[in-house]
Amino acid sequence: HLDIYSSVEYNEDPEVFIRNFPIVERNQLLTEDPIRLIENHNTKGKYFTSGGSTGANAHVYLTPEEYSCAQATQLYWLKNIGYQFGDPIIQIGIRKKHRDITKKIKDVLLKTDYIYYFDMSEEERVQMLKKNSRKRDIFYIGFPNIALEIMDLCIKHHINLKIKGILSYGELLTDEAYHALKSHFNCPILNTYGCQEGVLICAGLKPDMMPIMMQN
Repeated sequence: HLDIYSSVEYNEDPEVFIRNFPIVERNQLLTEDPIRLIENHNTKGKYFTSGGSTGANAHVYLTPEEYSCAQATQLYWLKNIGYQFGDPIIQIGIRKKHRDITKKIKDVLLKTDYIYYFDMSEEERVQMLKKNSRKRDIFYIGFPNIALEIMDLCIKHHINLKIKGILSYGELLTDEAYHALKSHFNCPILNTYGCQEGVLICAGLKPDMMPIMMQN
């Protein structure tokens, strides 16, 4: 156990037990060392940072076990909307960054076209969509607003992108966006906004806590 939690006493009443933990504001993590709040073996962890869509960015380290849980859960969600191994995937990245050899192998094995959408001009986006329009049964993974932009580009440039399923994460999927995407692509849409964090929290708990994997 870390020193910061050494004063926390166990109580069978979960509400009392939780109230014994120190409260850390999100902004404190930007000015203090967040390492002291996580497990001692954090140097073996993989560093992640959120986009900060709800305010200040969150920074976390995930162990290989925690990271594999997140990856497996994403595949589980894809299977829920009809994905089969071998189906092509379009996945949206935020900014260009180094993708390690493990991710590159994953992209090849899962036929993933990993798109740095925000670094592309409209012409580059159109060419990317035209290339992918030659594929069948594509599954989209990424932000719902980008899916809407892709839909608009397909309409504007008469591109028949054959989307078989949409896995939405990273930002809120509004009712308006859901119905627009559903009407155009006529495919299942799974909203997983916030679920990934819940899975990581529950990964250290009993298996009967895992129904939180279901879409919110």
